[in-house]
Amino acid sequence: MEGLPVIQRQSAPDRLNGDDRQLTYTPGYRAPVLTFMKQRTAEIHAAFFAPHLKKGCRLLDAGCGPGSITLGLARQVAPGQVIGIDIDIEESQFAIAREQAQQESLPVEFQKASIYALPFASASFDAVFSHAVFQHLADPVLALIELNRVLKPGGIIGIRAADSGGILLDADSDGPTEGLAAYFANRANDGVDPNVGSWVGCCEPPDLRFSKLPHRTR
Repeated sequence: MEGLPVIQRQSAPDRLNGDDRQLTYTPGYRAPVLTFMKQRTAEIHAAFFAPHLKKGCRLLDAGCGPGSITLGLARQVAPGQVIGIDIDIEESQFAIAREQAQQESLPVEFQKASIYALPFASASFDAVFSHAVFQHLADPVLALIELNRVLKPGGIIGIRAADSGGILLDADSDGPTEGLAAYFANRANDGVDPNVGSWVGCCEPPDLRFSKLPHRTR
């Protein structure tokens, strides 16, 4: 399971110099994918992060999709403000999440933005969360630096990312193995790492210093 890296902000730059990478969520947002994503909850998918959150903190959910986890995080930190960003989601999905937030009187905002160039001032969030995003990024370290930029000194970042290296298959035919090999080949062609969860919490890019917390499983 993924660990929880705590990132202490040092002399991060005020802004990155921009990034022209094309960000696309490979699975897309067809109805079956959205149905699957909306079943995700903060109680389960952010369980490792919840004990480190405080009521009233300002939180960013980077790569929020249709916002089901975002809303759950907002309930945990209320009355603190929560902002969910995603680059590729349809505005109609944000509208549904906004309506739910209004019904519950949750201070939540949703907007389109790139994780490589967040439209927020440096040191503006107490906590940053990202779920199932880093395995779709061509440059996860650059994204991590940008998340750190918007983090306040002493703030906390929680990342849940895939580590597909431990998959074991026991099938009566070669179909599943061939399908998985094709998936990994497609991921390689896209320039992304399906095993990013195995190392992203251990890397030390410039301007970051990590303190690993004990792993939590759920």
